[in-house]
Amino acid sequence: MKHRIFLSPAAGLANRMLAVLSAIRLAERFDRELVLIWQKSSACSCSWPTLFATEFEHADFKKLSIPPERRVKIDASDVLHRGRSPYLDLGAIDGDVFVSSNCIFTFPADPLRGEGFWVYEPILAELSSCFQKLKLNPYVADELEKIQTQVAGRKTLGIHIRRGTMDNEGHQAVFGRITDEAYVKLARKLVEKEGFECLFVASDSSESDARIAADTGEQVVRHPKRSYAKDSEEEAIQDALVDFMGLAHANHILGNNRSTFCYLASIFRLIPYTAILEPKPLQIPFTTHYYLANDGSFAHRAEASTLSLES
Repeated sequence: MKHRIFLSPAAGLANRMLAVLSAIRLAERFDRELVLIWQKSSACSCSWPTLFATEFEHADFKKLSIPPERRVKIDASDVLHRGRSPYLDLGAIDGDVFVSSNCIFTFPADPLRGEGFWVYEPILAELSSCFQKLKLNPYVADELEKIQTQVAGRKTLGIHIRRGTMDNEGHQAVFGRITDEAYVKLARKLVEKEGFECLFVASDSSESDARIAADTGEQVVRHPKRSYAKDSEEEAIQDALVDFMGLAHANHILGNNRSTFCYLASIFRLIPYTAILEPKPLQIPFTTHYYLANDGSFAHRAEASTLSLES
């Protein structure tokens, strides 16, 4: 019988998915069986089948019996802010292992370089491959097909505007500091530069949704949401996954550099991602990340620039 990886993904949808993809990759590499311990929380109030049709064995956390030496907790704050390596050393663990994670994790032989999220760039192509093997829940698949029908044949810019708080920062939340005006102006800049013919807009704010649609005209495509209550409604998380997949099937993504949602959507097919940084007076700095070379091989590069808000 194969040894198992019991994975308990934590935090919101995108962070959970990074953990799941990491576990799928390592389970395949080390010939282990992946068992999900998917628990609802205020950050992700839904079940796994609500999102995906791919079946994994599931386990009840309360009935799990794994000794402390085979339990590993991986936290994004430790990884990004304290420089702790997100390693799961499966080669040194004999037997089943329990992992709680809210971010990417690797194993010691993985080559890492760069900074921030892009420290993981050598394995992004593998995570992309793992992601594309997952089957969507039928509702999500049907809604994605509707989006693809509307944007078919048109070069599309995906825009993600998050207004939810981060770490209980309230009105000071990093996601609220970049205004709708900044998104609109940068979207127009990218449309002019890259020749996008259509915008797919995804947001957790009905107000921002409406503002972007009003300011950019008939070329906007959106998924109509049944709920924005992500802390309590399964439909809200399911709609968020539809938004995510719509972004992932665009040609380019515009979003906030602190958003795992945008980052993961760009990884799905390794499409360019323009990340807006912390705003300055009358200026919005941003960085565009490209993952692929002209021949289709993986080659991450970043181009930094600034948008003036005066004109």
